[in-house]
Amino acid sequence: MPERIQFHFEGRLADHHQLNFYEAARFQYATARLVVKLAQFREHGRFNKRIHASNNFDVLLETHKEGSFDITILAPMLVAGYDAFVSTSLSTLMTYVFERIVGKSSDNEVATTLNSVKEITDTFGKISENNSDQMRDVLEFMDKNQDRLMEVFEKNSELYERLLSERERVDVLQKNSSELRKIDPVREQRLISMSAPLVSEMATALRSSADRMQVVAHSNVTGRPSNILYLNKKMAEDIENDVVDKELTSILGNIIQYNKESGWGKVRADFPNSPISFNIPSDVKAILQDNILSAMGKEQVNMRTYIVRNKAKEAIRLIVVGLMDPPRGAY
Repeated sequence: MPERIQFHFEGRLADHHQLNFYEAARFQYATARLVVKLAQFREHGRFNKRIHASNNFDVLLETHKEGSFDITILAPMLVAGYDAFVSTSLSTLMTYVFERIVGKSSDNEVATTLNSVKEITDTFGKISENNSDQMRDVLEFMDKNQDRLMEVFEKNSELYERLLSERERVDVLQKNSSELRKIDPVREQRLISMSAPLVSEMATALRSSADRMQVVAHSNVTGRPSNILYLNKKMAEDIENDVVDKELTSILGNIIQYNKESGWGKVRADFPNSPISFNIPSDVKAILQDNILSAMGKEQVNMRTYIVRNKAKEAIRLIVVGLMDPPRGAY
């Protein structure tokens, strides 16, 4: 039975069951290339530069149904016992890619969102962005009460939707961490290089067709929908404007702040806007956490990063995927 992955649009034209033809075509083309190349990667640990009839994996497009506007695909599942490079669903690989390319909510945004709900502040007090233990307890409470809390978030509903999506990605990546560890740094770099421009192209659907988009995977095991990506117009603009470097960069710096719950931190390094923010993808956070915390007492740490740049090619944040020993003479 194929995996059902739904791309759900809301707002603007989508509310009238329409999308801009050009934007929809660009979205579907980019999404199709991303999904097929992830299917190739799942099976072989690599992907073809060109896609043709013999290697497109027969991903199917499901008929449209009444709704805001949904595009649904049926992605092939791995046959039991098949010796694939990574034995995961395609939506898990999409989650892996989204976690690295799409910017996550900052600690300040998370605290602002949580402090907007009286039930949360009555229970936990004012949420501090610097209190990792308090943040963990609140987010666990939120995970258990998603549907009920959705009704009371009101003006910060978009931030809440985004936060739920980020929490869902954490869950998916942690459950599949043993398989995802098979993706070594070289393969990870190739995946990011291939995926980043396609995810940017997918974001064009929010220019005039819709205000919000969700990517929802439907599990064949639990039957539970999993919202692995939420985008609003601001996030889509950021994805279009901000570019993730295709190559890894080694950054020598001093970690001055780190939140062990969210994975966000700050490092002093050789950038004009130093200290610069960084975040760690959920699937590697548990592996790096102790080393990151112990590194905070050191003058310099060697970090394996992808640099995210704005249109002016200025570094605006880092994605940290590993630590290395400092080069000789660094201290």
